[in-house]
Amino acid sequence: MPLVPKVLWDFEECSPYTRSDETDKYFESDSEGKLLPRFGLLTTYTWAQLWEGIDALNEEAKRASFYKLFILGRHGHNEHNIKSLLKEDYDGFDAALTQKGYVQAGLVRAEWDSARSENPGIGLPQLSFCSPMRRALATNSISFSSELSVENPPTPTMNTLVVENCRERMYTDDSEKRHTSLWISEMFPNFEIEDLFTEDDELWNPDLEESFPHFRARGRDVLDRVFAPENDSVKFVSITAHHEWSAMIMEVLGLPGTMDNFKLEEGGVLPVIVKYTPPPAN
Repeated sequence: MPLVPKVLWDFEECSPYTRSDETDKYFESDSEGKLLPRFGLLTTYTWAQLWEGIDALNEEAKRASFYKLFILGRHGHNEHNIKSLLKEDYDGFDAALTQKGYVQAGLVRAEWDSARSENPGIGLPQLSFCSPMRRALATNSISFSSELSVENPPTPTMNTLVVENCRERMYTDDSEKRHTSLWISEMFPNFEIEDLFTEDDELWNPDLEESFPHFRARGRDVLDRVFAPENDSVKFVSITAHHEWSAMIMEVLGLPGTMDNFKLEEGGVLPVIVKYTPPPAN
């Protein structure tokens, strides 16, 4: 799949993706993007009522629109956040989690376990995507460690796909340069790696910062994949990524200014019900 695909719609005029107002019906929000109990699901609702509500939205839309719940997660605190303290001990490459970051990911796991233990519980995401950056891969591994396997080969009960276009906006700092495909597959064998994922990082450029239109097009590609026809029955999606990536997705969903005003704390989780209205056939 190309990095920036040709799209059949003009983003500025007729984006088919929006943040559904139903998000505010079911979830509370936190201005600092913190991890909330039950991921913010209001105490007046059970998880079963949420899924029934999303099913009702899809049934009423009669395939003119599609609704899915996205759980957007940000990786935990990492060495890039303390580079000024590490000084010459910081090499920067594909920043790793700090101890604080591991604890934050553990808190996310505890929230997943708690939500699943309710009767009825949240269930497992039907699609799970993760950025190829080490800090995101480690966060996802801890968040869903209950679903991973130590067998060889591993037999996880939830499949997570490593997706190139879920990576953070690429700056010239080499904390944004990823490891090789081989390194990822050996270090995180429970994960699948998407087709056409290059062995070496061919996207990061030490002399060129990624433009926002290019970054936004990568986000659109991820949404296009989630809402592809083969995923029509999917209604629960998890994406473990980054702060700017999540803010960019919110702009794609029609919230202008989010890149400047949006905040998702390290180890934070943001639920959003996304509505997709396919463009009319020519």
